[in-house]
Amino acid sequence: MEDDRCSDYINANYIPGYTYEREFIASQGPLPGTVNDFWRMVWEKSVTIIVMLTKCKEGSADKCEHYWPHTVNEPQQYGDVVVNVISVSNMDKFDINIFHVTQGDYTRTVKHFQFLEWPDFSANVETGTVIDFVQTVRTHITPEMKGPAVIHCSAGVGRTGTYISVDYLLQFVRDKDASTEVDIFDWVLSMRKNRTSMVQVEKQYIFIHMALLDILERKKKGLIQDDRDEARYNLENEVVYENTAFGKLTIFNAS
Repeated sequence: MEDDRCSDYINANYIPGYTYEREFIASQGPLPGTVNDFWRMVWEKSVTIIVMLTKCKEGSADKCEHYWPHTVNEPQQYGDVVVNVISVSNMDKFDINIFHVTQGDYTRTVKHFQFLEWPDFSANVETGTVIDFVQTVRTHITPEMKGPAVIHCSAGVGRTGTYISVDYLLQFVRDKDASTEVDIFDWVLSMRKNRTSMVQVEKQYIFIHMALLDILERKKKGLIQDDRDEARYNLENEVVYENTAFGKLTIFNAS
């Protein structure tokens, strides 16, 4: 912004996904002084999906500012952006909030998914629970989406990197046969080239491998179907969301 020489930076990075180079934005959870910056990023990058992997407070530690209104239909302004919560749904392990985000005469719908049971610096959560959550979010990512999904925890590296890895593996296993190898180490390195410390601790790295075993077992049992025919059709006919402008990703298939 012209009147703020410090307005060109936010603690967030583009991260590749399974298909696109800029499929995600991995972000630090908003702080009291960065909430307005966070919402400006959401607006500028045409974000319609936000995934929050932390509680605002864990024990006695503040992990993230509560950056959206506390009450339904009581809009709140964050810089030039107005956010109104129009729906709140609790799904036991996670919440789904639907926001109307407005700047000037334009309003967009943003879906906010908050996972409630994943302590910081850990992988103390069931792989199946995380996989189910990732699949739920995936069902809301549609071809007409124009921007990346924002994924954040507290620092935006540990749980965030683990979540993106599980999302990648789900799509990889869905598309490949059982004989195809996947290099998790190389995948984590590729994320770290874009944002330091992605997958922050050893437990999270191990968790990714355990999640892969779970995903493979689900595919064996027919619980993960190749249900992306419509998405492939859209790709072939170039009816895809504007992330394609960022370039197709070279997939890290095997080593």
